[in-house]
Amino acid sequence: MNTDFDLENPKDEEPLPVKKKTSPARKVTLCAVCVAIASVLIVVTIYVPFFTFFPLMIAAVCFYTALKKAGIVFGFLTIIASILITAFIQPLSLTFFLTILVIAPYSFVAYLLRKYHHTKLKQALIRIGVMTVFANLVFLFCYLVIVTFAVANTDNTSFNTENIFSLHYAVLTIIFTIFFLLFDILFHQTNLQLTKRIKI
Repeated sequence: MNTDFDLENPKDEEPLPVKKKTSPARKVTLCAVCVAIASVLIVVTIYVPFFTFFPLMIAAVCFYTALKKAGIVFGFLTIIASILITAFIQPLSLTFFLTILVIAPYSFVAYLLRKYHHTKLKQALIRIGVMTVFANLVFLFCYLVIVTFAVANTDNTSFNTENIFSLHYAVLTIIFTIFFLLFDILFHQTNLQLTKRIKI
């Protein structure tokens, strides 16, 4: 006979709740929904370019949700499927390149930093530092791509790489980084609320 039972705290004998493992079928279903939503939003942005920011942000949310709820493998499959669908529709577009160069990489970086919140000073500093480096790298790469295409189309042979890293580049980088960090705060807070409501 067990005499260790505490009458004042009978919950001590209750078994701890077991976390249910998400089935592959549910992961596939979630990823399929994320692919459908992200693809539609990216295509909408291609044909309605003045409405770029919001649809691409929701597409990034879809990528992040797939990564967080279904895992890295299913998350990457979601991103690849969305990019391939967009490529079949309109591969040579600014939105397509933004998705590849900015939205998809950012979703993965945000997933890696998912436990770093803006409400705690140390975590906020780490997240801001990483996102600042990421924003500068993304802006540099996009800037070089845009300048390369511009030079190729205008046949400006007098242009050289020394003209890239000038005052106007520094100003543009600072502006881009500030907006990027504000975007990250909004993105992170949105996902905190959204992922709580997705039961999988």
